[in-house]
Amino acid sequence: MADRATTVPSAARSPVAGAPAPGAGVAAALLVEDAAARRDAIDPARSFLVQAPAGSGKTELLIQRVLALLAHVERPERVVAITFTRKAAGEMRERIVRALADAHAGAPVASAHEATTRELAQAVLAQDARHGWQLLDHPARLAVSTIDALSNALARAAPVGSGLGAAPRFEEPFRRTVAHYVAARSYAPGITHFRAARP
Repeated sequence: MADRATTVPSAARSPVAGAPAPGAGVAAALLVEDAAARRDAIDPARSFLVQAPAGSGKTELLIQRVLALLAHVERPERVVAITFTRKAAGEMRERIVRALADAHAGAPVASAHEATTRELAQAVLAQDARHGWQLLDHPARLAVSTIDALSNALARAAPVGSGLGAAPRFEEPFRRTVAHYVAARSYAPGITHFRAARP
């Protein structure tokens, strides 16, 4: 449950067509509000729902949040980041590893956001050294996956509790049924479960 829903303002946000550009005072106030919301959102003691427009830095904020959490756990697998696509999960993992590698190498930072990421990555590297994680050598220890992969892993970990058996998978008749339903309706709100394949 989120402690608070926060909207991260963005100075880069496009103005509404025909609306006057904000004055310097309003822009400065938005930047202060933005910085405060970003600081709050990476606090590992709290939960947040972040809403912001495209290009406002949500992914970077999520990377910072993951780094902040990693600095407080004994095993990196205790922090789970979930996204919807494999591409996004791969990009997220790659950006976390890049932040750690840049911090390890002492690469220069170009912005305040990068400085925050660097500080968090250095804290993770210190935790890594204390516990012997070797994340730079073993980035697969970072639990970044899709919601489908997480659901599948949970079903495999508890086959009896999930009611799906040892190796759940979609059956071909189910695939045809879904394809037909989606083609007819353009969406599939009525599909709530699938049968486990029987050996």
